[in-house]
Amino acid sequence: MSEKKRVLIVDDDEVVRLLIGKVLDKYGVITVTARDGIEARTILGNNEAFNVIFLDLFIPHVTGWDLLDEIRSGNVNKDAAVVIVTGAALSDPEKESLGNRVSAFVDKEKFNLVEFDKLVASLL
Repeated sequence: MSEKKRVLIVDDDEVVRLLIGKVLDKYGVITVTARDGIEARTILGNNEAFNVIFLDLFIPHVTGWDLLDEIRSGNVNKDAAVVIVTGAALSDPEKESLGNRVSAFVDKEKFNLVEFDKLVASLL
């Protein structure tokens, strides 16, 4: 039997964390959540490897932008699929700066459960 996939959800909105977690439940993954950047940094600092990281860019204390830089420059999770989950409208230059550092973008304002489930299935 293969090892269970591990997923980190970083979002200050409890409803978003619960919704993503609910979708992940059917895939039998191990889900870890963080409410803010400090909590996420602590989890990531424990050298726990994650297959997928759902990351809100605008979270308290340490931004998702900074966490993404740390993830990509680290050793343990540098190859993890990172999905940006945000309600903020990103400019084209912002999206371009994220470039190939992320696997996908999910707009909270246009959230579609069917499409999100397809995305999760493709990443796991």
